[in-house]
Amino acid sequence: MEWLDGLKIVFIGSESPAPDNWFYHYQSLIAGIIALIAAAITTGMLICHQNFVIRRRQVALRSNLPLALSKLHDYADTCLFELARLIQNNQEHSDIQNQLCVPDLPQSSLETITGLIEFSNSGDARFLQALLRQLQIQHARLRLTHVRLGPDRQRGALITRNNLREDVLDAFIIKVMTDHIFGFARYEVDAIPAYKSGSVESGGFFLQDRFDTLTMQYVRERLGRNVADSFADRA
Repeated sequence: MEWLDGLKIVFIGSESPAPDNWFYHYQSLIAGIIALIAAAITTGMLICHQNFVIRRRQVALRSNLPLALSKLHDYADTCLFELARLIQNNQEHSDIQNQLCVPDLPQSSLETITGLIEFSNSGDARFLQALLRQLQIQHARLRLTHVRLGPDRQRGALITRNNLREDVLDAFIIKVMTDHIFGFARYEVDAIPAYKSGSVESGGFFLQDRFDTLTMQYVRERLGRNVADSFADRA
């Protein structure tokens, strides 16, 4: 049966020899590497997009910072107008019984500064935190003065000019602290600089002509040091 010599019999279900090339033997490994590369590219794109969004948010908040600081400046001026009214209408040792109107803190300014803290470096964030902390202290003290000047104050308690001078100082501290941050808000500097106790910005003594000599002497003697202490406690 010589005609059968040229036939090759293949049985179904038997294993055929694997192709003799490297791609066939390492195709699972190659597929895994490609998947890792694709995942890395996707992750990198997501990180770049996230950084872009964060940067846009930071720029937007910092662009609003000058307006936020201006509103805080106006808030401090309003406090000083109220305090000046009480001091002008009363003698040095007379009991002050006039009502004190406490202005509301500008919430939009607080939101801008709080949001900027999240996206700022640690140094700038601490200066902004110090400003927020001083605002809380100043506002709480002024509200306490409002209560002490009210009709429900303790019998026999006297409120004189001297008692109001600490509130005057607190308001001037807010003005000087905001002045110090304005350069950063206007992109004049890349970071908020260290504060020196002798560097009281010009805006700090606005409205000084509305107060008596003793009050302004009290403020001048303490303002620079207190501002420096407020920023030094920012950690």
